[in-house]
Amino acid sequence: MSDEFEPEIVVLYCRHSTNGQTGAADAVRKGPGFKARLVMMPCSSKVEIEHMVKILEGGADGIQVVGCPGQLCQFLVGNTKAERRTERVRQLLKEIEFGAERVAMTRKNGLEEGDLMDIAGRRADAVRTLGPNPMKKTDKP
Repeated sequence: MSDEFEPEIVVLYCRHSTNGQTGAADAVRKGPGFKARLVMMPCSSKVEIEHMVKILEGGADGIQVVGCPGQLCQFLVGNTKAERRTERVRQLLKEIEFGAERVAMTRKNGLEEGDLMDIAGRRADAVRTLGPNPMKKTDKP
C-alpha cells in the first residue's frame, strides 16, 4: 500500500448534531492525510442503504454518519434508523470482504466544523489500513 494514499471520507451529519453555527454544509475540506466531504442532512434518518452504497461506488473510501445522541433525536427515532442502516452496510461490506470499517456511525451533539473534521480523521485512520476503496471506478480499461 502506498504511503501517498489519502482516504476520501464522506461525513453525513444531522444538522441537529451541530452547535447551529457550523456552516460546513456540503463542503470539501482537506485534513492531515485525508479529504473530507461534509454533508449536512435534516436528520440522520435520511441516510439510506442505497445512498451509502452509491457514495462508495462513487469513489469515497469511507463514510461516517453522525447522528444525535440517545434520546435527543428531534425526530424521535431517526438516529436509531440511521444506526440500523449503517450496521447493515457494514455487514454487506464484511460479506464481500471490502472492510466493514469503511462505514461507521457516531452520536454526538454540539459539534463544530473542527469536531466533524476530527471525526472524519478517525474514520480516515480506520480506512487507511484497508487501502483504497475497491469499488472506486477508474478510467483505466
